[in-house]
Amino acid sequence: MKKRKKKKNKIEWKEKKKKNKDKKHSKKEKGEKRKKSKKKKNRIKRKKRKDKHDDRERKVKKRQKKEKEKVKEEKKTKKRKKNKAQKMNEKNTTKQKR
Repeated sequence: MKKRKKKKNKIEWKEKKKKNKDKKHSKKEKGEKRKKSKKKKNRIKRKKRKDKHDDRERKVKKRQKKEKEKVKEEKKTKKRKKNKAQKMNEKNTTKQKR
């Protein structure tokens, strides 16, 4: 096995490190965006998915609530109609008895 040239590699490594450091601290130009880390991207994606899911659930609950109210209203109207018909029937029968 050959021995590595340590000095050369060390110098290259230092230059690379310096270059990266300069890259990190350099001001971004207009229109240029900084690269987001994968963790951050995934966190944002997860949040979007969760929000979408919550929206779906909210919509479903809203729809169910509306349907329940509609059913209640229908029951009320049926009962009202029935009572009205019964009263009219009673009126008619009392008139006939006279």
